[in-house]
Amino acid sequence: MVEKLFLSNEPNRTEVLRGGDYIELGHDDFSGEISLELGSSSLSILKVSELSIDGDDIPVYNGLRINPNRLYIITSSVDVNNEGRGVKGLRIGEMLQIGRNSDLATSKAFPSLTEDPYVSGSHMWVEVNESGGVSIHDTSTNGTRVSYCRVDNESSINKLTAESSDGAHRVKDIKQVSPEDAKYLLRMERIFKFPEKMGKDRFGNNLDSRIERSEDSKEAAVFAYRYISDPKIKEIIRSSAGDLWREEEMQEVLRKNDTVRLELGLYLLDKFESVSYLPRRVMLDSEKNGNHAGYESGLSSREYAALLALSMLDGSFNYSSTRHDPINRRYGDVESGQHRYAAAQVLGLEKTPYADRYLNIRDIE
Repeated sequence: MVEKLFLSNEPNRTEVLRGGDYIELGHDDFSGEISLELGSSSLSILKVSELSIDGDDIPVYNGLRINPNRLYIITSSVDVNNEGRGVKGLRIGEMLQIGRNSDLATSKAFPSLTEDPYVSGSHMWVEVNESGGVSIHDTSTNGTRVSYCRVDNESSINKLTAESSDGAHRVKDIKQVSPEDAKYLLRMERIFKFPEKMGKDRFGNNLDSRIERSEDSKEAAVFAYRYISDPKIKEIIRSSAGDLWREEEMQEVLRKNDTVRLELGLYLLDKFESVSYLPRRVMLDSEKNGNHAGYESGLSSREYAALLALSMLDGSFNYSSTRHDPINRRYGDVESGQHRYAAAQVLGLEKTPYADRYLNIRDIE
């Protein structure tokens, strides 16, 4: 009897949930295990369809035969034994509470949870919906780290772009996409278009502060372009640079060519889906009202972070604010400055000399 349980898919996404946060994954949205870290304990959610089977075509885990009517099992490697402890099956429509004081723990399925002081009494619950997807809801004080291998379906960048005669991928004409995608494309065009100069409002406030550059911000943009680790980003910019080739000229391409800004903006949004760790607010992608002047309200967190990334490259990002508003990181988890950090992440800059020089990242305890 083969006892290995799931496909060897390495996790490519990590999300931290706290106090009311949740994620939903369709049955086909991931493969392998979903790893749950709560307190100092860990659990795994596995698809029964990915377990090995015995000679009678019955799924098995750690030598235990699993009811094939179950869609998932939740397991604890610490608690598992040959009497069935440490394994709990989940079928469609079932919801399971997990914590120190939950029925699951007191029924001796996962007794180790009762001994972990960092696990809340009602720490989280897992639900299997009618379509076979799984929802993970955190209701704890200390949070839950969720890691899994996401299986990507066709991305927005593939649906909205096509290879041109020069080999570059260009945004499709709006007439070439579905009505739903056309609506999305129009929104993206509005968001990523370089702002027009507006002068001052009737109160004397400068409405152009978002697009203004200083000598420091121009130098920072050169530094950012130099240390980009993703060659695709440079390829998108250079494909429309014409006779421009110097590093300091690349920011001019982004300030004058809205097509390039749209292509790059779409690429960065798509790239967020494959980043293994994102700060909590960007991971949840809820609405973000920008606290940098000139950014419209109603943007999602990832749209806002993508715009910040563009501003880091076009010379308009206001670095003076970072001196008084650092990016604080505690044990690897970014607590403040999350959108700035995500912008640097998607450009591949968060571990480069650029970050050391301009982003003011502080590790705190």
